[in-house]
Amino acid sequence: MSAPELESYAQIAIALGTLFLAIVTYRNVNLTRKLVTGSEKQAAIQHSALNLQNEMLLAQVTYQRLEMYWKTLAPITDAEIKLAELVPEDWMDPALYVKTYKGKPDDLRRYLWLARLYEFLAFTHKLKKLERADPLPADWTEQWTKDLVERREFREVDAYYGRFYKNYSELVREHIRARDSLESAP
Repeated sequence: MSAPELESYAQIAIALGTLFLAIVTYRNVNLTRKLVTGSEKQAAIQHSALNLQNEMLLAQVTYQRLEMYWKTLAPITDAEIKLAELVPEDWMDPALYVKTYKGKPDDLRRYLWLARLYEFLAFTHKLKKLERADPLPADWTEQWTKDLVERREFREVDAYYGRFYKNYSELVREHIRARDSLESAP
C-alpha cells in the first residue's frame, strides 16, 4: 500500500469514527431527552398526586371540623351529669358547685354544655390566630362569644377554664368588659 492509499484509508477511518461518535452522541442525547421528558412526566404525576392528597386532607379536616361543631350541640347525658356531680372540680371551682349547681341537674347540664361549647370556641379562636381555614363564617366565633357572655354560666365557665385557654379567655373578657361598660353607661 502506498502512502496516498494509507492516507486515504486513514481519512476514511477518521470520518467513520467521527460518524460513529456523532451517531452515539445523537443516540445518547435522545435517550437523555426521553429520560428528562419521562422524569418531567413523573414529576407532573407526583405533583398531581400531591395536590389530590392535599385536597383530600382539606376535605377530611373540614369534615372533622363540622363534626366537632355538631358534637358541641349534642345534649349532655345523664352519665355526664353524674360524673360532674361525682368530681365537680374537673369542671368548676368546688365552692361554685356547692353554692350554685349541687342538686340542680338542669343548671349543671346547662353549665356543662356551655363548658363544652367554650372549649370548642377556644379551639376555633386558636385556629383563627394560627390563620387556619375555618369552614364556618370568618366572624362567627367572635359573634357567638359576644352573645354567650350574656349568660352567667358562660362567664363562670370562663372564670374556671380561662387558665387553660388564655388567648380565648382574653377575647371573652374583652366582651365582658364591653358588656359591663354598656350596662354602667348612663
